[in-house]
Amino acid sequence: MHYIVDVGGGEETVPCLPILIILLALIVAYIVLYLIQRFSGNKKVVRVCDYCGRAVSAVSECHHAPVYEKGGKYFCSICRKRTSIICPNCKRPLH
Repeated sequence: MHYIVDVGGGEETVPCLPILIILLALIVAYIVLYLIQRFSGNKKVVRVCDYCGRAVSAVSECHHAPVYEKGGKYFCSICRKRTSIICPNCKRPLH
């Protein structure tokens, strides 16, 4: 398959220009979607413990693992089940 064709007179044209534009658009769309997914990841849930008074990264009650929040509900990062959150220092519930 030839991408550059000599049309006589030494003039070179690219007959597959629309295909190249579509491929370029797909590559740009892929990069944009990748970056959106990469930087919109789950953040640590940080709360202030009422008992010890520290700002802590909340952990799950089931596995003492970091939790992520979806729609106001907390999920364990290990078992992916809904869980309540506790302070990693004093092991008391966070509100």
